[in-house]
Amino acid sequence: MPTLSTFVYINIGDALKNVRQDQEIKGLRIKNEEYKVQTFANDMVFIVEEPLESGPKLIKKLEEFGEVARFKINKNKSKLITKNLTKKQEKDLEINTQIQVTKKIKYLGNWLIARGSSIKEDNYDKIVLQIKKDLDSWKNLQISLLGRIATIKMNILPKLLFLFQVIPIKLEKKFFETLNKIITKFVWQGKRPRIILKFLQDTKDRGGVALPEWELYYQAAGLTWLKEWIELKRILVIEGHDLQVGWHACLCDGKYKIHSYFKRHIVRNALLQMWLKIKKQHYAKIPIWFSPTDILNNPNLTELNTIIRYKDLIDQQGKLNSKQELELDLNRDIDWWIYIQIQSKYKKTQKHMKYKENIMNWIKLY
Repeated sequence: MPTLSTFVYINIGDALKNVRQDQEIKGLRIKNEEYKVQTFANDMVFIVEEPLESGPKLIKKLEEFGEVARFKINKNKSKLITKNLTKKQEKDLEINTQIQVTKKIKYLGNWLIARGSSIKEDNYDKIVLQIKKDLDSWKNLQISLLGRIATIKMNILPKLLFLFQVIPIKLEKKFFETLNKIITKFVWQGKRPRIILKFLQDTKDRGGVALPEWELYYQAAGLTWLKEWIELKRILVIEGHDLQVGWHACLCDGKYKIHSYFKRHIVRNALLQMWLKIKKQHYAKIPIWFSPTDILNNPNLTELNTIIRYKDLIDQQGKLNSKQELELDLNRDIDWWIYIQIQSKYKKTQKHMKYKENIMNWIKLY
């Protein structure tokens, strides 16, 4: 008789879903959100409260699923970090889960710790030392100047950019100066630089070679977080768990000066300082009662034919053009918020003109 074979497809997502739905396994609860697991491929991080009770239940559930899915937890590579547990409780947790308790664990190349006081030392300072070590080992390779710059872009930039994106903490000017010294030494092979660093970091169309400007990448990575704050595309529950006022109040209305607790958060404070710096230099911080043409005009543009005037925004009857009409006339996309500012300015102007016209009619009567 022919043998019959059965193929069973097991999705790890089903197991994680089962963990999330299990009420006996208590995750980290902030407001109305509960966080139990973060995954990337086969790397998983579980976050549980009351670990002495939830920890063994979590391990048991994963092992039960592993018997069906034919996988096994490697407890030698798995680690635990705890917060607010005594030494005895940590020892009991190790015995119950058979997993070692450590002060920090490495996840996706970054060190996770219970407290944020050493997060810079464990991640940023270590990666700078690793970069220095790598570049020292490559310095004797026969590579051209452009080849060494390409090496920086391909090997060093991705590591730092990933770190900038996932751990946006406050970095002092000294950090970037130290990094630039290490990079410059490698680019010029320890000799005196023949081109100023600023010119090397300039774009190719301006005569530079596009050597990464590290602080600029750091700010750009931070802006991806700020974009979420400003547009409120997702609720940042963890970062805003203790906020008494909204994100906009602290970023745009200066409420962080009154609510000083806003700056005590390691991520919030770093992004706030970054925002204030970028806002001062680049952001079109034009209130709705200012000229809306200043909002549309890039302050860095120097070509006169690109400057937009107020008359370009209204039609022959003196009415404000629609957003679509403006985009066609100006040959550019206009953000909805900017268009709302233009509408507000237009309404205030019309109201002012009507008031002025009424005054002039009264004057004529007398």
